[in-house]
Amino acid sequence: ITDYDGTLIKAIDSGSVTLSNSIISGQNSASSAVNCTNCSILHISSSDFQNTNKVATPNGGAVFVSGSPDASVVIENSSFSYYFATESGGALAIFNSSLTITNSAFTNNTATQGGAIIHSSTQGSNSQVNITGTTFHHNFALLLGGALSITNSGFLIDQTHFENNTAAESGQYNLSSLSKGGALHFTCINCYQSLVSNTL
Repeated sequence: ITDYDGTLIKAIDSGSVTLSNSIISGQNSASSAVNCTNCSILHISSSDFQNTNKVATPNGGAVFVSGSPDASVVIENSSFSYYFATESGGALAIFNSSLTITNSAFTNNTATQGGAIIHSSTQGSNSQVNITGTTFHHNFALLLGGALSITNSGFLIDQTHFENNTAAESGQYNLSSLSKGGALHFTCINCYQSLVSNTL
């Protein structure tokens, strides 16, 4: 799917939205490739998102989701590269929805906060971030979270590889070897569970 004029997939107040076995490339507008507002489920599988034209968006160059704690975003066997957000979430901007990512890759994405991904929820919500078997390479944030920025959600990160992700300011959790960098910035009060395991 090649973008010539705006958002490729836009769903508002929808049930389940599924995107599979697709190549998304050639964005020409300052809109997220996929915009899902108040969707109950967004499922992306076996897809390749490439911002080959290096177009900048405000939030979530590849995917923007604004939902509720009962909503969920599931991404598996997919890749996201060369996205740039002037505000947050270079590739993914997920607000008030649970997020599960499995066996995927995020490479060379940039944002002010959350170079590859920003996930933010209302304080006290039950939304959760689960990431397994995924790689984050060469993502950059101008402020916080070179690869990930998570606010008010518990998280489980397992068998995931972080390499050369940097940020101008590192957060409460720093997985980067660079003194001014950070793979993950995490801010939360009374979150359900937060754990990083089998991860480099």
